[in-house]
Amino acid sequence: MSDNTIKTVSIFFAAMIIVLPIGWGLVSNQPPGPYFTTEVNQVLDALKASGLTFCDQTETTWKVTGAEGGKTILISSDCSKKATDKAIFVHTQKFDSAQDRDNAVRLIQRTINMNQINGGVYTYGSYVVAVQGPTSGEPITETETKVKAALLK
Repeated sequence: MSDNTIKTVSIFFAAMIIVLPIGWGLVSNQPPGPYFTTEVNQVLDALKASGLTFCDQTETTWKVTGAEGGKTILISSDCSKKATDKAIFVHTQKFDSAQDRDNAVRLIQRTINMNQINGGVYTYGSYVVAVQGPTSGEPITETETKVKAALLK
């Protein structure tokens, strides 16, 4: 191989090492959408309509600026199985302003990317919707696809 070919291939591989992780981070997490007032039932109804099965729900309020409360939902295709190592959770949280909601989204996205968490974060009006899969399990792409589709309607 010539020196030019080796240089070209080296530059290509270096660019791929830098570009692919950044691209994956952008694809796996949607930027915040438009802010509008909505209620938790609208979010939950959209998620159920996408085919997600809710096994358990608990009220939660995140300890971040502007959080007004929401729900943590355990989802599964078979609610009779209580395997915690394969649990998938959908966390919803209402925010009092677009700025506080978007700040929470950025914080969650940074946490997901830094800690390589199995999940994603999305918005629906005044809500942040975070999907959290098993820490050492297979990627939860099917669940994330259903959540994305539900929130885009």
